[in-house]
Amino acid sequence: MSSDPIIPKQDSTEYNLACNAALRGRKDGAIAFLEQAIEDGMRPTDMLNIQQDDDLKSLRGDPCFDAIVKAARERAAAVTAVLPASE
Repeated sequence: MSSDPIIPKQDSTEYNLACNAALRGRKDGAIAFLEQAIEDGMRPTDMLNIQQDDDLKSLRGDPCFDAIVKAARERAAAVTAVLPASE
């Protein structure tokens, strides 16, 4: 795992837990796991696909989810700006 806070790690545990919580109707848990996943550093492609992920569709329209989507897009842009083109 990278110690650089902007470089994404390759583990998607928190994101998978968020999807599981959302599918089970546990909105608060899903939101918390998504926030943690972004804070820990997700892959840019995963960050850009949060809003379209069918596992998370129960969160769509929630203001907290909308804020997470916005933060994920901003972080994805920042990450892709510092990563070499091959990554």
